[in-house]
Amino acid sequence: MSRQVNVSLCMIVKNEEAVIGRTLEKADRYVDEIVIVDTGSTDRTKEICRKHKAKIYDFKWTASFAEARNYGLGKAAGKWILWLDADEELEVEDEQLWRSSLEQSTPLLWAVPIINYYGKEPADPNRAYFAAQHRVFRNGAGLRFAGAIHEQLQVGQIPDDALELRQLPARIHHYGYMDAITGEKNKHHRNLSLLEREKANEDYSPWVDYHLASEYYRVNQYEEAFANLNISIRRFVSAGKLPPSLIYKMKYDILLALGSIGSAEQGIDRAIQLYPDYTDLHYYRGVILFIKEKYEAAEAAFRYCLELGEERLPYLILKGVGSFYALYLIGRCREESGDMEGAKVFYKRAIDLYPGYDEARERLQKLAHDDKQA
Repeated sequence: MSRQVNVSLCMIVKNEEAVIGRTLEKADRYVDEIVIVDTGSTDRTKEICRKHKAKIYDFKWTASFAEARNYGLGKAAGKWILWLDADEELEVEDEQLWRSSLEQSTPLLWAVPIINYYGKEPADPNRAYFAAQHRVFRNGAGLRFAGAIHEQLQVGQIPDDALELRQLPARIHHYGYMDAITGEKNKHHRNLSLLEREKANEDYSPWVDYHLASEYYRVNQYEEAFANLNISIRRFVSAGKLPPSLIYKMKYDILLALGSIGSAEQGIDRAIQLYPDYTDLHYYRGVILFIKEKYEAAEAAFRYCLELGEERLPYLILKGVGSFYALYLIGRCREESGDMEGAKVFYKRAIDLYPGYDEARERLQKLAHDDKQA
């Protein structure tokens, strides 16, 4: 008697021998079927997938990640589709709740929090961005991916109440933005080429401009990134859509990196009007006020970040903006205002939350040294 397939893991891969084994090992017990679409591996990727009893399908590369992913959807037999990349790992926090949640008949989609690590090895949850994405969806509901690169699940035809972020008891660890992986794969030029090709289409999505900005941002080409962000904002508005929150996050990140804060205070206030509960925007507002030496107002902004916290899953949240980074900058505000004892308190609180926070430790040590010299 054949085993009932409830959850199909669907992936597209090419030359992922370094990571695919761990990805499948982590997901194995929580899925009933593994569907692998291989776009031309020449290493041991397929061999490793076979060890996990994966169904492997060869797919000729068409310069579209969405086409490859949709091909895999057509091969899946499960009631639910879980989609992952090879540089991601699934962690289920409560297996019984995971399975009982997926027995429900009402939701079309489930969200899973994603931890996007960055920086050097080893991965550190204090050096990460957090977000939630629809990573599990009902098979046969007509959902498909679109986009040659940074493909997105198309949910535009789904009623708003069905798009509520109903969260599964799991998380996905994503390592693709870590220095070692981005350096090894050297994906930047490939991604730019695919995005420019997609932009040549007359009706291309404004998301393409955002993804172009992301590629330039990743290699510190901030002027190019900023120009593409502004194009994206204009095209979202022209289409009658609210520009997504993460566009404004990147915009003010870039302005701070460039030191262009002349009119940034008014601009960030307008962005906050659009997304009043987005912690990162309030954090950037605090940084702008701090640079302008408005320390009392800056401290108030950072305190509001602590109040908002970081459990804001519809948003892309930088770990620390609602905790140790905000505490550290309150300490800086106190120090600049002459309250050295108050500064020490907040530096210590930041270090308590993140013992590896070198900047906070250095400021604290400097104040202690100054006390001894007095």
